Amino acid sequence: MNGPLPDSPVTESELDLLRELINIGVGRAVGMLNQMVSSHITMNVPQIAVLHPEDLARLQYASWSQKVAGIRLPFQGAIGGTAVLAFPPDSAARLVSVIIGAEDAPLDTDSLRVATLQEIGNIVLNGVMGSIGNILGEHIAYIPPDYFEGGLATMIDLVETRFVILYVRTRFEIERLDVGGDIIVFFHLESFDLLLSAMNALLEN
Repeated sequence: MNGPLPDSPVTESELDLLRELINIGVGRAVGMLNQMVSSHITMNVPQIAVLHPEDLARLQYASWSQKVAGIRLPFQGAIGGTAVLAFPPDSAARLVSVIIGAEDAPLDTDSLRVATLQEIGNIVLNGVMGSIGNILGEHIAYIPPDYFEGGLATMIDLVETRFVILYVRTRFEIERLDVGGDIIVFFHLESFDLLLSAMNALLEN
């Protein structure tokens, strides 16, 4: 994913704390993924941003002109929204192939590959959302994740139009394989306000 991210409508201190939370969640997820496979997996987060829907539309148009392969994880409880782990389809196929030790094949023709990607998404997204839930001191309930393919419109249509987006660029490195993907969390507006309040309370202490 190339090109700069739009400016985030949050303070630098808030963005730094969000980055710390994401890195904690990603670290937990990587630990679990490494228990699944024989190859050593590392994962880093080069950039994050908080965006409005129109910002994501411009970013996606510049980055992914084709469809994406992704896992969506709706969440509810103290905060509500939908978390998505999305890859260009060829990156998703390479990542899953390494994990299950099989040759590349279209994901939509192989239930094992789809199930594996669902498990990867479940682990990564639960790690990230669990870290966010910890700062709130509240339980977040999840609906089972599901696999989808589509373009930007597919992701936008997953949730209501009034939301704030936490956009996270990620890199999966497995031995010599480098796979890029994005974590995109669609927060209901009131949920993101609650998260900001919790972060600011922590920053003030």
